[in-house]
Amino acid sequence: MIAIRFARRGAHYAVTSRYNPDVVATIRSVVAGFARTYDPATRTWLIDAAWASALASALRAQGMYVTGIAEPAPPTPDRDWAAALLAAVGPDRVDAAVRALSRVLHPDAGGDADLQRQLLAARDELRRR
Repeated sequence: MIAIRFARRGAHYAVTSRYNPDVVATIRSVVAGFARTYDPATRTWLIDAAWASALASALRAQGMYVTGIAEPAPPTPDRDWAAALLAAVGPDRVDAAVRALSRVLHPDAGGDADLQRQLLAARDELRRR
Protein backbone atom coordinates (compact mmCIF):
# COMPACT_ATOMS: atom_id res chain seq x y z
CA MET A 1 0.00 0.00 0.00
CA ILE A 2 1.29 3.43 -0.91
CA ALA A 3 1.34 6.02 1.90
CA ILE A 4 0.77 9.65 0.98
CA ARG A 5 1.22 12.46 3.49
CA PHE A 6 -0.67 15.75 3.32
CA ALA A 7 0.70 18.60 5.47
CA ARG A 8 -1.07 21.96 5.67
CA ARG A 9 1.06 24.98 4.71
CA GLY A 10 -1.06 28.10 4.76
CA ALA A 11 -3.32 28.11 1.70
CA HIS A 12 -1.70 24.92 0.38
CA TYR A 13 -0.99 21.32 1.23
CA ALA A 14 2.43 19.76 0.83
CA VAL A 15 1.91 16.26 -0.57
CA THR A 16 4.70 13.72 -0.27
CA SER A 17 5.11 10.02 -0.96
CA ARG A 18 7.55 7.62 -2.49
CA TYR A 19 7.63 7.95 -6.23
CA ASN A 20 4.81 6.13 -7.90
CA PRO A 21 3.61 6.87 -11.45
CA ASP A 22 -0.01 6.28 -10.40
CA VAL A 23 0.24 8.96 -7.72
CA VAL A 24 1.73 11.43 -10.19
CA ALA A 25 -0.93 10.63 -12.78
CA THR A 26 -3.70 11.09 -10.20
CA ILE A 27 -2.31 14.44 -9.06
CA ARG A 28 -2.09 15.62 -12.66
CA SER A 29 -5.57 14.40 -13.55
CA VAL A 30 -7.37 15.70 -10.44
CA VAL A 31 -5.58 18.98 -9.71
CA ALA A 32 -5.55 21.72 -12.35
CA GLY A 33 -2.13 22.86 -13.52
CA PHE A 34 -2.49 26.30 -11.93
CA ALA A 35 -3.26 24.68 -8.54
CA ARG A 36 -0.18 22.45 -8.28
CA THR A 37 3.58 22.77 -8.36
CA TYR A 38 6.31 20.20 -7.86
CA ASP A 39 9.57 20.84 -6.04
CA PRO A 40 12.11 18.24 -7.21
CA ALA A 41 14.61 19.20 -4.48
CA THR A 42 12.21 18.16 -1.70
CA ARG A 43 10.17 15.74 -3.84
CA THR A 44 7.02 17.52 -2.72
CA TRP A 45 3.88 18.59 -4.53
CA LEU A 46 2.34 21.86 -3.36
CA ILE A 47 -1.42 21.69 -3.88
CA ASP A 48 -3.90 24.54 -3.40
CA ALA A 49 -6.06 23.73 -0.38
CA ALA A 50 -9.25 23.97 -2.47
CA TRP A 51 -8.11 20.93 -4.47
CA ALA A 52 -6.67 18.86 -1.62
CA SER A 53 -9.87 17.12 -0.53
CA ALA A 54 -10.70 15.97 -4.07
CA LEU A 55 -7.14 14.71 -4.52
CA ALA A 56 -7.20 12.83 -1.20
CA SER A 57 -10.52 11.21 -2.12
CA ALA A 58 -9.19 10.15 -5.54
CA LEU A 59 -6.06 8.67 -3.98
CA ARG A 60 -8.09 6.80 -1.35
CA ALA A 61 -10.38 5.46 -4.07
CA GLN A 62 -7.30 3.89 -5.66
CA GLY A 63 -6.50 2.10 -2.39
CA MET A 64 -3.73 4.43 -1.24
CA TYR A 65 -3.21 5.31 2.43
CA VAL A 66 -3.65 9.07 2.91
CA THR A 67 -2.70 10.91 6.12
CA GLY A 68 -2.86 14.52 7.22
CA ILE A 69 -6.21 15.37 5.70
CA ALA A 70 -9.54 14.20 7.00
CA GLU A 71 -11.76 12.07 4.88
CA PRO A 72 -14.91 14.05 4.16
CA ALA A 73 -17.97 12.79 5.97
CA PRO A 74 -20.56 11.21 3.70
CA PRO A 75 -23.46 13.52 3.04
CA THR A 76 -26.43 12.94 5.29
CA PRO A 77 -29.82 13.58 3.79
CA ASP A 78 -31.77 16.38 5.37
CA ARG A 79 -34.99 14.77 6.53
CA ASP A 80 -36.83 18.11 6.45
CA TRP A 81 -36.12 18.81 2.79
CA ALA A 82 -39.68 18.07 1.72
CA ALA A 83 -41.27 20.28 4.37
CA ALA A 84 -38.93 23.15 3.49
CA LEU A 85 -39.64 22.74 -0.22
CA LEU A 86 -43.40 22.62 0.17
CA ALA A 87 -43.35 25.61 2.51
CA ALA A 88 -41.30 27.52 -0.06
CA VAL A 89 -43.67 26.84 -2.97
CA GLY A 90 -46.63 28.10 -0.99
CA PRO A 91 -50.01 26.54 -0.20
CA ASP A 92 -51.45 27.19 -3.65
CA ARG A 93 -48.76 25.15 -5.39
CA VAL A 94 -48.24 22.28 -2.93
CA ASP A 95 -50.35 19.78 -4.89
CA ALA A 96 -48.69 20.68 -8.19
CA ALA A 97 -45.23 20.36 -6.63
CA VAL A 98 -46.08 16.98 -5.11
CA ARG A 99 -47.41 15.69 -8.45
CA ALA A 100 -44.32 16.92 -10.30
CA LEU A 101 -41.89 15.43 -7.78
CA SER A 102 -43.83 12.17 -7.62
CA ARG A 103 -43.16 11.65 -11.33
CA VAL A 104 -39.48 11.43 -10.41
CA LEU A 105 -39.49 10.07 -6.86
CA HIS A 106 -42.16 7.37 -7.06
CA PRO A 107 -40.67 3.85 -7.01
CA ASP A 108 -42.77 2.82 -10.01
CA ALA A 109 -40.97 5.56 -11.98
CA GLY A 110 -37.56 4.34 -10.83
CA GLY A 111 -37.38 6.76 -7.89
CA ASP A 112 -36.58 6.32 -4.25
CA ALA A 113 -39.36 5.03 -1.99
CA ASP A 114 -37.95 6.73 1.11
CA LEU A 115 -37.86 10.13 -0.57
CA GLN A 116 -41.40 9.63 -1.86
CA ARG A 117 -42.56 8.78 1.67
CA GLN A 118 -40.87 11.91 3.03
CA LEU A 119 -42.58 14.06 0.40
CA LEU A 120 -46.02 12.61 1.13
CA ALA A 121 -45.50 12.92 4.89
CA ALA A 122 -44.60 16.59 4.50
CA ARG A 123 -47.69 17.14 2.35
CA ASP A 124 -49.90 15.40 4.91
CA GLU A 125 -48.38 17.45 7.73
CA LEU A 126 -49.17 20.67 5.85
CA ARG A 127 -52.74 19.56 5.31
CA ARG A 128 -53.19 18.84 9.04
CA ARG A 129 -52.22 22.41 9.95
